[in-house]
Amino acid sequence: MRETKLDKKQQERFLKLLNEAKVNYLKILKAFHNHDAEIAHTVLEAKEKLIKEIDNFYDENKKIENIGLLVEKLKSMITNTHNLGRVVYQSSFTPK
Repeated sequence: MRETKLDKKQQERFLKLLNEAKVNYLKILKAFHNHDAEIAHTVLEAKEKLIKEIDNFYDENKKIENIGLLVEKLKSMITNTHNLGRVVYQSSFTPK
């Protein structure tokens, strides 16, 4: 992020997106720890909306150097969180 030259407004918007990804990650960890499929399901549902917001951010700033790498790393984090959520959700159907 340090190498990507974003103005203050762009930085704030990116940090908001990053924070949303962080909140979802923490929710998935909580769901995993508590075996709570409902929390996992809410995070799973939020993925598409967040990815769309990130894609919009990219479209608006695609001329900025290194923005593609920054956006792809964030999308990768969200996808990995989503995959963990699927594990939590599917394990809730497995008898203990």
